[in-house]
Amino acid sequence: MEIEKLFAEQLAHAYIFYKSDLSTVLAEVEKKSGFCFGGNQSAMLYEVETFGIEDSRAVTELGNLQSEGESYVAIVARSIGAEAQHALLKTVEEPRRGVHYFIFVENPEMLLPTLRSRAILVQKMSEEVNTSKHPDFLSISLAERFAYIEKIAKSLKKDDPNAFRDAAIEIFDVVMMKLRDNAGDGKKLSRILELRNFLNDRGSSAKQLLETMAMQL
Repeated sequence: MEIEKLFAEQLAHAYIFYKSDLSTVLAEVEKKSGFCFGGNQSAMLYEVETFGIEDSRAVTELGNLQSEGESYVAIVARSIGAEAQHALLKTVEEPRRGVHYFIFVENPEMLLPTLRSRAILVQKMSEEVNTSKHPDFLSISLAERFAYIEKIAKSLKKDDPNAFRDAAIEIFDVVMMKLRDNAGDGKKLSRILELRNFLNDRGSSAKQLLETMAMQL
């Protein structure tokens, strides 16, 4: 669905918006909808860096603050762990009548297929994942994966450490996209998702996370 059409129709119970600049996409949704998230109890904002199980419970409570009428809950998070997503899934599946959830993430590939399937993915909010920029880690050998990681680590970290982390994010996102398309890889996707979320911590080693992923594929 395109955002231009979203608020012209009767709202569904959950939507996923995605873009690297979360503040921009949130502002765009507020402009199109007329909502001011965080401004009152009918349009609430829940924003965290890392969304955990306790956050899922808090979001459920927000949705139940009003016993009747329409409520809109915006969830903004840079990373959401697999266990937290399973907890959030129940909230999204069984919302109170009239409650609508708006989930804002940097990339939909960080979300489990089960959660994605329970919400409407809003288009024209993302930068497309470039699947040809890096080798397909699912189709090359472990030795080739390690060789490529070592190659880009040497070439990118020397000039700009952030460039290597960005490349690691790109590789993770492509792998998760392909795993998501394979219905039999749900458990593997959950493990890779946990590793991908650690990349949001600037103190983590992007090289070690890539190498760990390479061994788990």
